[in-house]
Amino acid sequence: MRVPVLALPAVVAAALALGACSAPDGVTLASADETRRIEVMYSFGGDQAAGFQEAVGRWARAHGAAVTYTQSDDLAGDIAARERSGRLPDVLLLPQPGLLHQLREHGTIDAVDDVVPVNRVATRLVPGLVEPLRSGGRTYGVPVAMSVKSLLWYDRHALHALELDPPQTLPELVATTRALRAAGRTPWCLGLAEGAGSGWPGTDWVEQLVLSQAGVQAYDGWVRGDVTFSDPRIQVAFRTYAEEVAGGSEGGGAAAATRDVRHAADGLFGDPQRCSLLKQGSQATQSGFLPDRVRRNLDRTASVVPFPVGTDGALQVGADSAALTRGHSMAAEELVRHMVTDVRFAVDWAGSEDRGFISPRTDFDLARYASTTTRKIAAAAYEAPVVRYDASDRMPPALGSGAFWRTMVDLTAGRVTVPQAVARLDAARARRG
Repeated sequence: MRVPVLALPAVVAAALALGACSAPDGVTLASADETRRIEVMYSFGGDQAAGFQEAVGRWARAHGAAVTYTQSDDLAGDIAARERSGRLPDVLLLPQPGLLHQLREHGTIDAVDDVVPVNRVATRLVPGLVEPLRSGGRTYGVPVAMSVKSLLWYDRHALHALELDPPQTLPELVATTRALRAAGRTPWCLGLAEGAGSGWPGTDWVEQLVLSQAGVQAYDGWVRGDVTFSDPRIQVAFRTYAEEVAGGSEGGGAAAATRDVRHAADGLFGDPQRCSLLKQGSQATQSGFLPDRVRRNLDRTASVVPFPVGTDGALQVGADSAALTRGHSMAAEELVRHMVTDVRFAVDWAGSEDRGFISPRTDFDLARYASTTTRKIAAAAYEAPVVRYDASDRMPPALGSGAFWRTMVDLTAGRVTVPQAVARLDAARARRG
């Protein structure tokens, strides 16, 4: 899963973090000890990046560190290029456990167990977030931010006018979409386009349907590769998406495949309304996903409920996890320790306005979030009986954020059928070995 990128230039961010002037080359800061330099690389952008830099900057100023921020639209490719050049960043914020384990296999990242009291930290995090980051009894990342993906956005006034309540169960969701069609309304708002990252809203949809329809056991087997894409339990999720969601979206599937993900909500809040329901994660609360007039008055203009889940109540989530690269600086260890153990870091990142940030700490004070909407979203994650990472994030990058994303664009546009899509993905997994 990706978010729009509006990050500060790395040079400016470094100067802000230290609170000092930069030298002509924009990198060397005279007041910084070379041993106190840290480079952090991440993929998120927009308000999330600004909030992250604010939180790290506060720590850096207090500890005499100079932090450079590098935003990447292609983490796997950029990390590989940096490794070839011998200039790895010190800290990585990795949104995909699959990428984390690929880097672990290559020896690019170090275990963090000797830096962070992982077991103690894990007791304060949403259960289920740390274990997928472990291998051979060692831990290679710790979540510092999370996204809640199992969310359903709607306009309460529009539903009320049709005498409809937000669906709480899968049967209610089916009934609601049928009622919307009967009333001449388009059920789903949908957009998959985001440049090289196009397709992830489609994978989020299929993953949610597998969780809700087939349950956790089938979902886990699918992530591991024990259950194929062509398994009937997985195919039904693809078919539901293609027929009910893409086929029932604003302008149809072909339009949804090329619609910018950041404009998927426009139809929901348009006048007249062009679509009635939107599945989108908690990152929607930052600028760039919802129309400005909606976001500025979020609690009064938008409504959100947990997406109807299956009998096990599993919630779909994502997380950005802090990892240390081979040859990292000692100051980088201090920063990572601060990020994962000091709740003040999360408080600083949350800030005073909605930034799309959710702390993975269950002891985080809900009152620290800027809106009732974000508090509801965070509470859903903290109270969920079961959470599961986004499946494509767990898969090897070539499959999860490669073939799976691209296939969802083709399926949504109608260029491939469901049998063709799942056969293509099974073949892509087999090539991975």
